[in-house]
Amino acid sequence: MASSNLQTYIAEVWSQKLVKIEGPCGILRIREGMAVARPKGKLRGKQPKPSEKQQKELRRMHGTGEYSIHDLAELFAVSRPTIYRTLARTVTKVMP
Repeated sequence: MASSNLQTYIAEVWSQKLVKIEGPCGILRIREGMAVARPKGKLRGKQPKPSEKQQKELRRMHGTGEYSIHDLAELFAVSRPTIYRTLARTVTKVMP
């Protein structure tokens, strides 16, 4: 019984040491993969929830003045900050 507890303890200590060693290596692997993906154009980040078509419709509906931000958020099933971000992206794209 005592040897089983000792073996368990030793296994736990070694696994903790391996985690400390593996941590920085894992980060290096991730950065290496990102460096390979970047030139291929595969590294784009999280895409906006509303699709381009939905964003266009959202802008049109907001432009009419008939819909509040709250109404648009409910219609498109997104949060109000998402609506504001979408509208802000529109302004930055239109204005140089």
